[in-house]
Amino acid sequence: VLCHQSCGFAMSTRPTISTGRRGSIESPKGNTKERNVGETANWPLKGSVFAPRSFTPASDGSGLKPPKARLELQWIYSFRGNDCRNNLKWLNQNTLVYNAASLVVVHDISSQEQSFFCGHDNDVMCFGMHPGRQLFASGQSCTVRNSTSAKQARICIWNIDKEDHPDHENITVIEDFHQRSVNHVEFDSSGRYLITVGGDDDNSLALYDCVDPRKPVIMSTAAASKAKVVSARFNPNDHTQIVSFGVKHIKFWNLEKNESAARSHQKVQHWALKSKTGVFGKLESQTILAVEWSPASGIMYAAGFNGEISSWDKNNLTATFKAHDGPVHSLVWTSAGLLSGGKDGKVILWKEEDQKLKQISVVFDLAAAGRGSSASIRSLPGEFIRSMDFEPQNQTLVIGTNENRIWTATLNDGKAAEAPKFVNGGHSGELWGLASHPSLPRAASVSVDGKIALWDTASHQPIAQSVVGAASQVDLETELVAKTAVDTDLTGGFCLSFSPSENHLAVGLANGNVNLYSSSDLSFVKTIRRSGSPAAKPAETAAKVSPLERLATHSKQAPSPSKPNSAVAAASLRACDIKYSPNGDTLAVGFSDGQISIHDAKNEDFPLLGILKGHSGSINKFDFSRDGKHLQSSSTANELLYWDVKELQQITKTAELRDIEWATWTVPFGWAMKGIWPAGVDGSHINAVARSNRGDLIASGDDDCVVKLFRFPSYDPKAQHRVYGGHSSHVTNVSFSFDDSSLLSTGGQDCSIFHWKIVDAEATTGAESSSIAADLTGSRPSSPAPAMAAPSPSISALRSLREMKENGFISDEEFAKAESILTTLSVKEKLIQLLSQPISADTTPQLSNLLGGV
Repeated sequence: VLCHQSCGFAMSTRPTISTGRRGSIESPKGNTKERNVGETANWPLKGSVFAPRSFTPASDGSGLKPPKARLELQWIYSFRGNDCRNNLKWLNQNTLVYNAASLVVVHDISSQEQSFFCGHDNDVMCFGMHPGRQLFASGQSCTVRNSTSAKQARICIWNIDKEDHPDHENITVIEDFHQRSVNHVEFDSSGRYLITVGGDDDNSLALYDCVDPRKPVIMSTAAASKAKVVSARFNPNDHTQIVSFGVKHIKFWNLEKNESAARSHQKVQHWALKSKTGVFGKLESQTILAVEWSPASGIMYAAGFNGEISSWDKNNLTATFKAHDGPVHSLVWTSAGLLSGGKDGKVILWKEEDQKLKQISVVFDLAAAGRGSSASIRSLPGEFIRSMDFEPQNQTLVIGTNENRIWTATLNDGKAAEAPKFVNGGHSGELWGLASHPSLPRAASVSVDGKIALWDTASHQPIAQSVVGAASQVDLETELVAKTAVDTDLTGGFCLSFSPSENHLAVGLANGNVNLYSSSDLSFVKTIRRSGSPAAKPAETAAKVSPLERLATHSKQAPSPSKPNSAVAAASLRACDIKYSPNGDTLAVGFSDGQISIHDAKNEDFPLLGILKGHSGSINKFDFSRDGKHLQSSSTANELLYWDVKELQQITKTAELRDIEWATWTVPFGWAMKGIWPAGVDGSHINAVARSNRGDLIASGDDDCVVKLFRFPSYDPKAQHRVYGGHSSHVTNVSFSFDDSSLLSTGGQDCSIFHWKIVDAEATTGAESSSIAADLTGSRPSSPAPAMAAPSPSISALRSLREMKENGFISDEEFAKAESILTTLSVKEKLIQLLSQPISADTTPQLSNLLGGV
């Protein structure tokens, strides 16, 4: 169901609680099925682990209960534009609808709120809006996890009206015809009929009568073409006329009575779709990507891959008009005329005169979006238009691009009145790298195509962007020149980490190097090159290749080994994880050859101090101890090793480290991780884990496309946990915000970042704190909880600031100003020092004086 503003689980109003016992439980994406989860964990780790001496499980079994905290989906940084088209619609003047991952997003751009339709269990490929703007139909690719209909692709018809249907009711599910995927759905102008296009070998069409949307009746089906069919459209003036088009073809269909069915007693369709192939005349057959009918003349115009717009009379091409340099991807009629959007990034306005198109002007050029201004986000090199829709009330055009990003532009007399504005979006390459800022509501992400983004997680807007190899944002305009000047190896990113000083963002690359960027604007600082490392050991030495090592074959578009940024070419060098020590003195980088390099971060040249060698598989994750003296690391060979960072030696007597407090916990193994492993999986199943900064929760992301939430520690395979769907690809990373108010998760191939709000979280003060301590230390709640994180000075300052606001000591305006000061390094320390002291009568005037000087 669709939950306004937040979504707890893909197909349920509450998240799944998994007990770790055999029985019927909710599947990862919401379909009930039988899963044998067993009585003991499938523990893939080689070797033994030891709990801290102070730890005793709670005698009342409270440690096995699910966490009190729950997740609610608040925002998705994503839009599926790279392989979908016409999947971006205005619902009204302020609301957009689009698809991302396995969800349909309803985005109010005035209030910056999102709600989600969650009725699908795999990639949503398309949706169509009823002319009444209350009903929607959406289609997905099929899922092999659905054992009852393994080859059937799902269509959902649902209600978007939040007043009458606050949960955005899923009216019906259709799984009776299409296989593999549903690539297009569309209602006719009356809203009674629905045409759909499948992803089978014949790109089959299906026509439904939806006079009762709860019981749609299939009227007719037809094999459209062996060539790829992009879409099928109703003639807006006659629902019996349908046009399908795609690679090197266009077909014109008529819906007719099936006379043979009327005479037959057999159960056959009483309607038939009969087609005529489009005739291109003396011209070579073209790939058609979009069609629109003129509201004045009724002429159909078609957008071609060759950059031309053609006009058609019945099934005959009558004229062509040169439009764009490269394919024309989208057509939209407005009161001013026809708008065309192409791969050249331009939107062109046309007027119809004497049944011909006349080019009026270039409305705007997407390549200029944000250029020469103070805009924090700009169009990327090669970014072009895939989808468009026009809102007539506000005269606003919305554009979806191949980079999975959404822009809007207000038009005035057929021209853009202002520069396009960025609305939402994420990455277009497979996504692995994610890191939360240590003291601010910010996060950074990096994908295998080399795109880096810095996000404000409070406003859900990008702060800055860069491309691996570019010296600064300005260099995005001349990407190749900048990459040649700064880094001759064009490569993607896989991991990143903020420095504790909050000055730098370190990004680990596919070629083994590390790029340093400013953590405030992503301006390039320097490259730390890897040298002197032996080649990776053969893959057969590992028990099983992990998802990290499947990047080259998992990508939606397999990278070519001949390209410099190919994951295949860089497989033996890849930086898999990167972290600073808690005090910031050391930077460690883990590689796909099983080595970990240790660098002196106090020196601006980051000299190599040494290399940790001992793993027989690619590094997955590692963590520093609280004092920075030790390190724990895991690999694809299901190993958990411990290290003395100063001596650069492996510690084999692991029991001696049982009482070490770890600054973070991202390795999927250890005494506190036994309960997170389901039965029947190997060591590659879990891609990422993260312990909350407060030390009471564990989040994990795995190959079942779900995020799971556990209590920390999760020391028993019977531990209950909560499961959250929405991603349509393997969840590659998870990260708690600095104040544990939210959790971020990334989907690999869905290229999405999910922002989850943490609600009903356990308090760490008062009566609740003793119960948490009891979970961790059993009969000795007074003992310090192992690995419990202490808040940073910035976090403590922010909490004190919020306390002053809640108690009425400062105004909302003063709070907002003080909060913004925390990002200003020149006065930040003064503010932290003031708010770190006990609050007294002198605190308010001192704070006012400090704010007055800014």
